[in-house]
Amino acid sequence: MDKELAKVIADSNSEAVERARQAAAEPSTLDRIGDTATQLDTLDQIVELGGVVISGLRATGDCIAAICDAVPTLD
Repeated sequence: MDKELAKVIADSNSEAVERARQAAAEPSTLDRIGDTATQLDTLDQIVELGGVVISGLRATGDCIAAICDAVPTLD
């Protein structure tokens, strides 16, 4: 193999390696979908927790209102 052919092959291989590195650095479509699903699941959990907190606050308010109604001097 002459030196010029070896240089062409080496250059071609280095270009292929660089393209492979760039492709590996970018997240795949499946990775992006997985990230989005995780974010939506987390958001759903936050909304659900907010609902639980609101329900708890409402129940606390109802309890306080019931106590105020039961004790006439608190009105």
